[in-house]
Amino acid sequence: MSVVVIAVGIWNIRKYGKLKFDEKKGELGLQKKIRDAHTTVPIFVHSIKNQILAERVIQKRLDTELQKDVPDKESLKNMLGQLHTMNQNMLERMEELYRSVKTGYIHLVPVSPEEILKTADSRFHQKYPEGMVKYQCEKGYLVLADKKYLGEAVSNLLTNAYEAGIPGQAVSVWCTVKAEKLYLLIHIKDNGRGMDKEECKKIFEPFYTSKNTNYNWGMGLAYVMQTVKEHLGMIRVESMPGKGTDFYIYIPIYKGHKAKESG
Repeated sequence: MSVVVIAVGIWNIRKYGKLKFDEKKGELGLQKKIRDAHTTVPIFVHSIKNQILAERVIQKRLDTELQKDVPDKESLKNMLGQLHTMNQNMLERMEELYRSVKTGYIHLVPVSPEEILKTADSRFHQKYPEGMVKYQCEKGYLVLADKKYLGEAVSNLLTNAYEAGIPGQAVSVWCTVKAEKLYLLIHIKDNGRGMDKEECKKIFEPFYTSKNTNYNWGMGLAYVMQTVKEHLGMIRVESMPGKGTDFYIYIPIYKGHKAKESG
């Protein structure tokens, strides 16, 4: 039986990825093949869409400030700086995605969950500079990941959690990272409006959205699920109307310094 398992594992690596050892860094990386255009095109479109929607938020704030009798010059300067940064990030992201689409691979290397959260938090605050997320991260673990892709997927969940807030109620978003057996669990929780069972069944479908379609194009959770799968992981959701929502992402733990410490 073990021979069969090994053979299947080798076949999967040959079919879906390439192993590469970086002698300088002493790291084993996995270039995982993105399956087809049905994956790459939505990833490309959704990523650019997120940047555009983030810029719309800043533009609305600019319009509001400019309509005042005496606009706050410092505030205008800060918002223009944010737009400049967003435009630069968009150009860089387009180049990254183009390279990934062209090669058909994402590059998975050992990274810490802190790096992934840093990427996610940065993208979240591009859209909601004043948004708050409470983080708790268990240290000492590594996962094989492309931090830009996985960070963006986590950012999508943070954004959804923040936008799910109930009017008139303080919004709370928590992101907890901890080890669970062979997996690293990224748990994102909110105190928002929640969803019923029927909506939970639909949320991972491409282009499904319960939000204003002028500001949300419905690729968020389909993109998140696909990205998690490309990282050899799993995702599940628990939610109840009026009780908030919990998303659980499981990514296989890479044998990093925790294993070394125990050895």
